[in-house]
Amino acid sequence: MLPALHELTLNLRDVEGGLPQQWAHGFPRLRGLMLSGDEGAADPTTAQLLGRRLPEQWAGGFPKLQSLTLTRLGLTGGLPAHAR
Repeated sequence: MLPALHELTLNLRDVEGGLPQQWAHGFPRLRGLMLSGDEGAADPTTAQLLGRRLPEQWAGGFPKLQSLTLTRLGLTGGLPAHAR
Protein backbone atom coordinates (compact mmCIF):
# COMPACT_ATOMS: atom_id res chain seq x y z
CA MET A 1 0.00 0.00 0.00
CA LEU A 2 2.28 2.78 1.31
CA PRO A 3 5.55 1.10 2.31
CA ALA A 4 7.38 4.35 3.18
CA LEU A 5 4.67 5.75 5.49
CA HIS A 6 5.93 6.39 9.05
CA GLU A 7 2.89 7.96 10.76
CA LEU A 8 -0.84 7.68 10.14
CA THR A 9 -3.67 9.54 11.88
CA LEU A 10 -7.27 8.73 10.96
CA ASN A 11 -10.63 9.82 12.28
CA LEU A 12 -12.95 6.88 11.72
CA ARG A 13 -16.23 8.43 12.82
CA ASP A 14 -17.80 7.96 9.38
CA VAL A 15 -16.35 4.50 8.72
CA GLU A 16 -18.88 1.69 8.72
CA GLY A 17 -17.97 -1.92 9.30
CA GLY A 18 -14.55 -3.23 10.16
CA LEU A 19 -11.09 -1.92 9.55
CA PRO A 20 -9.24 -3.44 6.57
CA GLN A 21 -7.31 -6.62 7.36
CA GLN A 22 -4.92 -5.94 4.49
CA TRP A 23 -3.60 -2.84 6.28
CA ALA A 24 -1.60 -5.21 8.49
CA HIS A 25 0.78 -5.77 5.58
CA GLY A 26 0.60 -2.42 3.82
CA PHE A 27 2.64 -0.23 6.18
CA PRO A 28 5.89 -2.06 7.04
CA ARG A 29 7.66 1.10 8.28
CA LEU A 30 4.76 2.56 10.25
CA ARG A 31 5.99 3.82 13.64
CA GLY A 32 2.97 5.77 14.84
CA LEU A 33 -0.72 4.94 14.37
CA MET A 34 -3.52 7.07 15.81
CA LEU A 35 -7.14 6.05 15.26
CA SER A 36 -10.01 8.03 16.73
CA GLY A 37 -13.76 7.82 16.60
CA ASP A 38 -16.51 10.37 17.09
CA GLU A 39 -14.94 13.05 19.27
CA GLY A 40 -18.20 14.98 19.36
CA ALA A 41 -20.18 12.19 21.01
CA ALA A 42 -21.59 13.39 24.30
CA ASP A 43 -21.76 9.84 25.64
CA PRO A 44 -18.79 7.53 24.98
CA THR A 45 -21.04 4.49 25.35
CA THR A 46 -22.64 5.47 22.05
CA ALA A 47 -19.42 4.50 20.26
CA GLN A 48 -19.28 1.23 22.20
CA LEU A 49 -22.53 0.14 20.61
CA LEU A 50 -20.73 -0.10 17.28
CA GLY A 51 -18.84 -3.17 18.50
CA ARG A 52 -15.77 -2.49 16.39
CA ARG A 53 -12.79 -4.81 16.56
CA LEU A 54 -9.25 -4.44 15.30
CA PRO A 55 -8.51 -7.22 12.81
CA GLU A 56 -6.44 -10.04 14.36
CA GLN A 57 -3.94 -9.69 11.52
CA TRP A 58 -2.99 -6.28 12.94
CA ALA A 59 -1.41 -7.89 16.03
CA GLY A 60 1.83 -8.72 14.21
CA GLY A 61 1.47 -6.66 11.06
CA PHE A 62 3.30 -3.49 12.10
CA PRO A 63 6.87 -4.59 12.94
CA LYS A 64 8.19 -1.03 13.49
CA LEU A 65 5.21 0.30 15.47
CA GLN A 66 6.30 2.28 18.54
CA SER A 67 3.14 4.26 19.31
CA LEU A 68 -0.50 3.17 19.08
CA THR A 69 -3.28 5.53 20.14
CA LEU A 70 -6.90 4.38 20.05
CA THR A 71 -9.54 6.84 21.25
CA ARG A 72 -13.33 6.81 21.23
CA LEU A 73 -13.57 3.73 19.03
CA GLY A 74 -15.84 1.61 21.20
CA LEU A 75 -13.57 -1.39 20.72
CA THR A 76 -14.60 -4.74 22.15
CA GLY A 77 -12.55 -7.74 23.15
CA GLY A 78 -8.94 -7.82 24.31
CA LEU A 79 -5.45 -7.96 22.93
CA PRO A 80 -4.41 -11.23 21.27
CA ALA A 81 -2.09 -13.27 23.52
CA HIS A 82 0.87 -12.89 21.12
CA ALA A 83 0.49 -9.08 21.15
CA ARG A 84 0.80 -8.65 24.92
